[in-house]
Amino acid sequence: MTAPTTANTTSPTDPSLSARALASWSTNAAYWDATITAHGNKYWRRLQEPCLSRLLASVLSQPNCRALDLATGNGLCARWMVRQGTQDVLATDGSDEMLELARGHCEAAGMVGGVRFRRVDVASREDLRALREEEGRFDVVLMNMAAMDVAELGPLAEGLARGGLLAKGGVYVRLVLSLWTLVLNLVQVCCHGVASCVLHVRGVAKHRPQVRPCHGRPCG
Repeated sequence: MTAPTTANTTSPTDPSLSARALASWSTNAAYWDATITAHGNKYWRRLQEPCLSRLLASVLSQPNCRALDLATGNGLCARWMVRQGTQDVLATDGSDEMLELARGHCEAAGMVGGVRFRRVDVASREDLRALREEEGRFDVVLMNMAAMDVAELGPLAEGLARGGLLAKGGVYVRLVLSLWTLVLNLVQVCCHGVASCVLHVRGVAKHRPQVRPCHGRPCG
């Protein structure tokens, strides 16, 4: 297994930053998949999945729930949402290589009908606008361990607040691991009229993992 490579560093204002970031993920897709595995690593099993279950299980099990998985990677969260009862999951990623891995894992798990796939760069206003126009609104939008790797989060914030990606009363969950703290932001969207939406933070949960950092090695 080849060690991961890193894209060239550049200024945050560089318009090519997003393309460089996505290229790095595509280059390292196989390594990342082997590290995380189809069933998730220790961080997933001990931290992320238990917290997601507490926050989203009751929502995902509701009839006709539509879920959007942003930056799906190898599809781990998309498959988890199907297991929670959601029959309509759209898994998106800006890397074609990642999407191919996710499709393969879904096929192996017998979830071909439960998960759909679409290439979406969450740093692209055009991609997010097309997503809303062609797919409509979602009851759940999940972004697991990816926000810190997105070149620009402004387009996503706009898509959630004003772009109509979230249905009225829908929830957006973003997991970020930073300085050994897992922070989950659960946001409820209350829409006022057609043109404006207001984001309200519903809760923040913090957990300190009892797992040593992998330092680029497989975490198991």
